[in-house]
Amino acid sequence: KNGDLQSGNSGGSDSGEHSPLNIISTTSNTLTIVLPCPHRTPRKITVSRRTLGLAAAVFNGVWGGSNMAPLKFAEASRPTGIEYTISFAIGSVVVNGLLWAFLALYLLCTEPQCCGGLVGDHRRSRERESILEFLPSLEVQKMALPGAIAGILWSAGNFCSIYAVLELGEGIGYPAVQASILVSGLWGMLYYKEIRGQAALWWLFWATVTIGGIVMLSAARGW
Repeated sequence: KNGDLQSGNSGGSDSGEHSPLNIISTTSNTLTIVLPCPHRTPRKITVSRRTLGLAAAVFNGVWGGSNMAPLKFAEASRPTGIEYTISFAIGSVVVNGLLWAFLALYLLCTEPQCCGGLVGDHRRSRERESILEFLPSLEVQKMALPGAIAGILWSAGNFCSIYAVLELGEGIGYPAVQASILVSGLWGMLYYKEIRGQAALWWLFWATVTIGGIVMLSAARGW
């Protein structure tokens, strides 16, 4: 589809009903990212879908492929999966809190009226309220059930991946765990119908290559 992927108002009008971050599908090949700017026209960044997808894949590969490295560094103390999961969760809470803080700081530094409010402007209370309005909503009622289910499934998989790395090593355990991308790919292809035709054949080809790589890594270790 070539419809909007945005949440909230996509226009540049100053209606006071902006969402924190809008992603608008302008064409079949490009996306426009709308950054929030209270009380004035939002800033827009246009990027191709391919560029954005490749950048996101590289970022996920670097960071996602490194998240078990600290576990191996701490292996001398033999932490169990439970212990590492708790510290992992604490780190996730800290990072999410920092992301919220950075977004609030961005709104303060890019909106002169908000900055003026913080340094003693007579509209201080009004501008503080506007900052809160532009921060992302927790959407508790909408996300409670699907968010809890997704979180439980991901945490269970992450818990098992910890033991896979502990027992098989970083070089084999984690690549084997990444076979999860095949499961998510099948969801996208069979249920959401995101991949069809020739693209589906290419996906199956690279899925086979991925499985072959996992098997070869395991064979090299003698498993």
